[in-house]
Amino acid sequence: MVTAPSPFDRTSDYLEETVDEDRVLTICWVLSNRRRQLLVLYLLGKREDEWVSPSEVARWITGIEDDCPADSATGKPYRSVRNSLTQTHLPELDEDEILEYKKGRKRLRRGDSFNAVADALLTLACNA
Repeated sequence: MVTAPSPFDRTSDYLEETVDEDRVLTICWVLSNRRRQLLVLYLLGKREDEWVSPSEVARWITGIEDDCPADSATGKPYRSVRNSLTQTHLPELDEDEILEYKKGRKRLRRGDSFNAVADALLTLACNA
């Protein structure tokens, strides 16, 4: 019986040739934060070319964090989520092309590298 080699048997030379270290680090960085994870999940429910507002996403994330309907997500918790998205997460995710963020127009959508992050998140979620 022939068995497939273990992925752990790969040599470091092989890994250096096949793995884009920057891409792996970016995916790990995105998935290391709960709000970024939720943002990816939210955008998975939208069409690839669909624009959404940061406020809409912030209400949805606040609803999950506070266990309430999105339309009831207001006040300090909502402002905290919205501010962390607009001041930190969205600009950084835009820079890494995970999403496209138009700050002046207050809208965002999936970026060119979104699918790699979404695939990693779904793989982790399905194997947890």
